[in-house]
Amino acid sequence: RVARLDSIGFVWDTGRTVVRSWEERFAHLKQFKETNGKWPSQREKWQKIGEWCHNQRRAYAQKDKMFMAERFLKLDEIGFPFEYRKASEFTT
Repeated sequence: RVARLDSIGFVWDTGRTVVRSWEERFAHLKQFKETNGKWPSQREKWQKIGEWCHNQRRAYAQKDKMFMAERFLKLDEIGFPFEYRKASEFTT
């Protein structure tokens, strides 16, 4: 259950964190790529996009059914790298 919640961007700390939908995060990802010319690393802090990308990769690695059915294709369409790579390789 934790993995499924993580895969949809569920925020565990309700302190000052704003809960964002998967679609919002997807839009942030596209914006980041367009602005920076590279994919965010797992450590990227802007809009917590690095953590979100990590969660998408984890869902992919686990072949989460909901992720594979609904979200994989959207990420794949924009060329999102599902496999972990060295930081120097994130420019493609």
